[in-house]
Amino acid sequence: MAVEAPPSRYRVVERNRRLQVVDTWHDGRPPATPKTPIPKNLGEERRPLDRAPPRRDEAWKAPRKRSARAMPMGQDVEGRTLLRTASWWDAKGPRTVTLRSDREPAVQSIGALALVAAVLLAVLCFAMPWLLIPAVIALGNSRLRTRARLGMAGLVDSLAQEAADSGG
Repeated sequence: MAVEAPPSRYRVVERNRRLQVVDTWHDGRPPATPKTPIPKNLGEERRPLDRAPPRRDEAWKAPRKRSARAMPMGQDVEGRTLLRTASWWDAKGPRTVTLRSDREPAVQSIGALALVAAVLLAVLCFAMPWLLIPAVIALGNSRLRTRARLGMAGLVDSLAQEAADSGG
């Protein structure tokens, strides 16, 4: 004895090149409408009030984010170039140093040279992996690291503007 499924409540019909679903239990009557109409301004009282645009001086009052500190070069309010150092490469760091105006190109060339040296070292280590051994030994030697950090501190001091120069 075969059991057949009951007839479906819904039927899909194509009208004017569109598919429409027809409810067969309502005998063609439209569904019941709600007794009270839905107000048009529903939810407007819950919207947050519009804020005025931020003032110009709020930018320096806002707390600095970590991404702002990550940039080693910046400028102060007078337009002088600032160099932010980190403790892993500057023995006197972390500190912010005002650079002398005649030394700014030197700092940019030193940064470019350091980037080229890092890329060259990475390429050489891929080509000749045995070069990693002296690099790891050099990084592991605390005396070499201390001397390199002291050398960088001396270099930063030579590029820095003296405190007496900044007043006049």
